[in-house]
Amino acid sequence: MLNQYQKLGLTVLVNLGIAIGGALPGMTLPVPALVAQAPDQADQAFDEGLALFNKKDTASLRQAIGAFQKSLRLSEQSKNQMRQAYTLVLLGRVHADLAEKQKALTFYDQALPLFRSIGDRKGEGLTLDQLGSIYADLGDTQKALEYYNQALPIRQATNDRTGEAITLRRLGLLYADLGEAKKALALHQQALQIVKSLGDRSNEASILNSIGYTYDRLGEKQKSLELFNQALLIHRALGNRFGEATVLNNIGSTYSDVGEKQKALEYYNQSLSIRKTINDRSGEALTLNSMGVTYYELGENAKALELYSQALIIRREVNDRMGEATTSSNIGLIYAKSDNNQKALEFYQTSLSILQSIKNRNAENKSIEATTLNNIGRLYSDLGQNQKALDIYNQALPIVRSIGNKTMEATLLHNIGPVYSNLGNPSKALEFYSQALPIWQAVSNRSGQVVTFSNIATSHVAQSNLKLALQNINTAIDLIESLRSELNNDALKTSYFKSVQSYYQIKIEILMQLHQQQPTQGYDATALETVDQSRARVLLELLFQSKINLTAKLSPELLAKEKALNQALDSKELQLIQLSNQPNATSKIQALNQEIAKLYADRDDLKNTIRAASPDYANLQYPKTAKLAQLQQQLDPDTLMLQYSLGDRQSYLWVVSKTDLKTYVLPKRGDIEKNANEFLQDILAKDIPTQSAQILTQQILTPAASLLSQKRLVIIPDGILHKVPFAALTLPNSKTYSPLLTQHEITNLPSASTIGILRSTVAQKTRGPKTIAILADPIFNQNDDRLVKSPNLSGLENRDQIDTIITNRIKRSGRTGRNLDYSRLPGTADEANGILSLVPNVNDRTAAFGFDANYDWITSPKLSQYRYIHLATHGFFDGEKPAFSSIVLSSFDQQGRNRKAYLRLPELFNLNLPSELIVLSACETGLGDDVPGEGLVGMTRGLMYAGALRVSTTLWQVDDSATARLMQQFYKSLWQSQKSHAASLRESQLKLWNEGSSPYFWAAFTLQGEWKN
Repeated sequence: MLNQYQKLGLTVLVNLGIAIGGALPGMTLPVPALVAQAPDQADQAFDEGLALFNKKDTASLRQAIGAFQKSLRLSEQSKNQMRQAYTLVLLGRVHADLAEKQKALTFYDQALPLFRSIGDRKGEGLTLDQLGSIYADLGDTQKALEYYNQALPIRQATNDRTGEAITLRRLGLLYADLGEAKKALALHQQALQIVKSLGDRSNEASILNSIGYTYDRLGEKQKSLELFNQALLIHRALGNRFGEATVLNNIGSTYSDVGEKQKALEYYNQSLSIRKTINDRSGEALTLNSMGVTYYELGENAKALELYSQALIIRREVNDRMGEATTSSNIGLIYAKSDNNQKALEFYQTSLSILQSIKNRNAENKSIEATTLNNIGRLYSDLGQNQKALDIYNQALPIVRSIGNKTMEATLLHNIGPVYSNLGNPSKALEFYSQALPIWQAVSNRSGQVVTFSNIATSHVAQSNLKLALQNINTAIDLIESLRSELNNDALKTSYFKSVQSYYQIKIEILMQLHQQQPTQGYDATALETVDQSRARVLLELLFQSKINLTAKLSPELLAKEKALNQALDSKELQLIQLSNQPNATSKIQALNQEIAKLYADRDDLKNTIRAASPDYANLQYPKTAKLAQLQQQLDPDTLMLQYSLGDRQSYLWVVSKTDLKTYVLPKRGDIEKNANEFLQDILAKDIPTQSAQILTQQILTPAASLLSQKRLVIIPDGILHKVPFAALTLPNSKTYSPLLTQHEITNLPSASTIGILRSTVAQKTRGPKTIAILADPIFNQNDDRLVKSPNLSGLENRDQIDTIITNRIKRSGRTGRNLDYSRLPGTADEANGILSLVPNVNDRTAAFGFDANYDWITSPKLSQYRYIHLATHGFFDGEKPAFSSIVLSSFDQQGRNRKAYLRLPELFNLNLPSELIVLSACETGLGDDVPGEGLVGMTRGLMYAGALRVSTTLWQVDDSATARLMQQFYKSLWQSQKSHAASLRESQLKLWNEGSSPYFWAAFTLQGEWKN
């Protein structure tokens, strides 16, 4: 029996190392041949427990406890001390894996004297090593060192080479956490040499991972990535899923630290998937928390809070106290950012209470405490309680220095800077920034450098050193551009760009101050170019991207995945319509909407995979944003470009002509927003906005009134101005209300560079030979006169029931919380027929009414044959879930069966519509999610990507009858009078104004894109 359990101890227990990040290495534990005779009940129970232990999931570990306890009881009865000792060690390990550290200690403490009494030195060394591991987890560094230092000579004396390597590795990790990185590396290298000599690939991977972790702590990120990737290859070759998940998480963390957030999320998602598969709950919480940090740094606070909340539940479930403290502090940060200071302090105090309740604190504990103190310091600083903030920061600084946490030290030094700025001492602030900066550079943290360079710039502004300020903010923006270029996910690019807009604004303000001092040095032109550099970059890249076919050389496997996802989406959308016709289906509809949202997210992920697999995409070199001279080349003598930038202290207007540039200082963003909202309220009330139009015009147009003459105006709005119908503003300096469109053609652009990209890419696409395709008058509701007689509706007892179902469907499937009745739009049929009458050749036009105005028609490849596409139907923008923003189509076929009724925003990117103009004669199709840096991320972006040179959309719910008249006049002017698109829109709007209609009935329509024919 002695040889049996000694062998078991060597092959099974000794190899249980602990990987970085709290996950087990996940090795398959081999069961050695025992003895020749038939096993007794104790052996059977032991084998059963071992098999359950190897499964690693929580349920199996709990079951393993029962089996081991049975083996232990029978071993005690038979006085088999060897089996008792190893069973006790396994019971200790099971409880350790279940995060029940104190119970684990109880079993190890029982096993140790047994091994000593029977003279099993290898078992003694094993148990001492396990005790050291538990005390390290509990934060008792001194006791951990004592046990490891007892275990090491025993393992060396017994020639237990694998055990020696494991103890050396654990000692190395302990010293790494203590900040003694050189000592840690020396121990790791000893361990690595041993396992390599033994050919022990599993432990080699674990030690490489540990060395990578140590280099990461030293700030040598490239070296750490090399080691992590070596470990990853070995874990994958061995099929070690625990080890693979652990290393993937570490790689993600390293990429996140150096600002490569997209790569970080890719690795985190791989790690999370594995951890869920193998039911590694502690590891799952760790990865969720790591992902939360990355989304927070990208400005996605709602997503970060969702991930943190999931992590917190798991960490409490597995009794991970330090993990709970970390996540609680992170949640506090989210609440602080949303100005819920009381809630933030509650979570911070929860974190500190947990940390301070741990008797003996290790480096990890101290690091978490310092992080929480830093968060509290930031909160007090934001609240203007500067002395409190300094006191808190000064508590944290010696803690991080004592453990050698360079990243946290740089963070604290940097955060002390703004406190001194708030106290009116920019020189003192610069001292602390200057201490933080070399540390950020030493640890290769570009995100940290961005913030510090920016704050150095603002400190120089406070000292009137504008040229020094410009140098530093330029460095910050160069770093931002390099970080952004490494993201290949459009949503992440958008969110990251949103999070860094303030830095571009700082540069603009510095440049405009320099322009005031030196008006002939071209600082105003550089400021304009900086505004353009900060706008609609994802749209520009999408437009440039649209000239390549990403799927042309795609593998059958990826094509199959894309097809499967599209089919799944179609199926779920149909289920959504069907459920919407059923009463009391709210919870099912909510669940289905979540599934649809997940499928859209999966399709975005697949799109990124397709991009990565496309050689054309890999070779794509995006153009830089335009310089002033390039912008002026796009203009003609009759056109002015008006670029707006709204700021917290003051706003700016640049007026660009073919030969000149003028700049104007405007009121701050808040003042403009207040008056813009009043102007919009007057219009939506169907009033003539005499006073509100004059006030807003005075703010944003009158300063440049002398330049306007009767020129065409190309508006590049910012913020609230995206929602303002400029055509309905009044002429500057006019004593009575006279709409701006009476003297000006008006078109809009998302950014100044957009027109150049449109002309160089979209305009080069071959336009179809036919004139127009129109969709109008779809069937939305079951009470539509064209449908109510259908036998398929016989189950509905009365019209009230039909109306209830329809209202519920609209609320659920359309815009949550908005009571929109998708009633029939009979005027759209008149609108369509009026337009069709202008195209006498029936072969040159096509139209879909009623049942035919459906999803299949709008996604048909045949639409690419038409130069004009006109969609007269309902539409809506979903601000909470932009992917659900839709053009609404017929919900039923001729037999009364449901069909897919929404063309969602993401689906626009799959269409091929190389058209002169797409008109969305629908409600609010010009709206979008107002994202700083990208403008309104809505329908326009998708349609331009699909190939439209121009897009006409609406800013509010348009009137059915007025729109029909406006559109017929628009096409009549366009085709019969041969006027430009902008001139034709102006003429049709003027006609309604001259007939006495208020701006509500005509000003909603805007034109985006090319103004030349």
